[in-house]
Parts: sequence; C-alpha cells; structure tokens
Amino acid sequence: MMLKSLAVVTLSLIGLGSAVAQPLPTDEERLAPEVQGPDYTARVPLEANTQEARDAALRDALVQVFERASGGGLIPAHYRDRARDWVDNFNLDRDAEGLGLRASFNPQSIDDAVADIGLPLWGARRYGADRVEVQLANVSSPERYAEVMRQLSDDRRVERVEIQSLNGTDVRLSVMVEGGRQALVDLLGSRAYADNSDNPFSQALRLELR
Repeated sequence: MMLKSLAVVTLSLIGLGSAVAQPLPTDEERLAPEVQGPDYTARVPLEANTQEARDAALRDALVQVFERASGGGLIPAHYRDRARDWVDNFNLDRDAEGLGLRASFNPQSIDDAVADIGLPLWGARRYGADRVEVQLANVSSPERYAEVMRQLSDDRRVERVEIQSLNGTDVRLSVMVEGGRQALVDLLGSRAYADNSDNPFSQALRLELR
C-alpha cells in the first residue's frame, strides 16, 4: 500500500525576515486510513419498496462504496446520479432493523470515478505525482502562511511540501502533487490568484494571495 508521506514545514515569519524549515512526523493513521480490501457492495435501509425509494437507496449505497474505495473521499454530486448506471445488481432483504437494499457496483466504474478526481484508490494512487515549484506572493503574515500550508497538508493529492526560500513577502515552495500545476491552481484558487498557470514553460507557478 502506498502511504501518503507529507512533510509539513513550519515557518518563522517574525517581520518576514527569516525562514526555518522543520519536518513534522507523518500521521499515517490520519493520512492513510486502513483499508480492508476492495469491496464494492453496500447495504442501506429502504424506506419502502417503491421505485423512488429504491433509487434513493441506490444513491446512498453508491456514496458508501465510493467513500470506502477512496479512503473517505466525498463523492461529487453529479456522480450520485450514476448509481443506476454503475450498479451491477441489487436485492432487497429484511433483518432485525427492517427492510434494506444491498447493492453491488461495477468495480471499474468506481475505480475510474475515484481516480478521475485525484483521490487515492484503495490506499494507493493510480497516477504519479509531479513536482511543482510554487512562488507564493503577498504572504503578509504568519497566519496567512499557516492557512495555505494547512490547506495543502489536508489535501489528499499533495504528497510533500518543502520550503525553498523566503524573499520579503514571497515564499518559494516545492510541492509534490498529483495533477501538477493545475491541481494546485484548483486547490488554492479561492485564496490566491495564479498569474501564470497556463504557461507550462514558466519556471515556477506564481500564486498571489488575495
């Protein structure tokens, strides 16, 4: 199983005049949940034996399978409507808790959906990560820096973050991320403006904090 190895660095920004990089221990339990093995089935409660209730139960079952396959990732809303397309078979049963629906989903459909949005599949990544040099501009306070680093460390596509240098209010990072430059633009787009994201020949991706 490929475990996510993420080195989070801390930065001393007293007056934004010096930088100190310090690796922190990897929390493997948090970053790489234990996986029991591929299981594309789920059982969910069924409110009533009607077409509407069965469709709703299939969507709930798909959510369970997707989250299990991706290690806890959230399924995009537009994938929920594919439950009927991706289910191989389902049946109804009754236990002590009442009526339920048990569904088995097509493994290839689930695997492709998980990988297509950049999440680990059963604890491993389908595609390799790229190293991206990032220049963060307008880092005007330690709090702003910490927010960006926290967002990077919480994203499953990011495998490693290293600080390279500090120049005034600019911080230069080296990021190992699945999906490359575009993944970082998507991840940080809400808090930073990318002024050269469409130029693959630029030496570093420049992100200016808003």
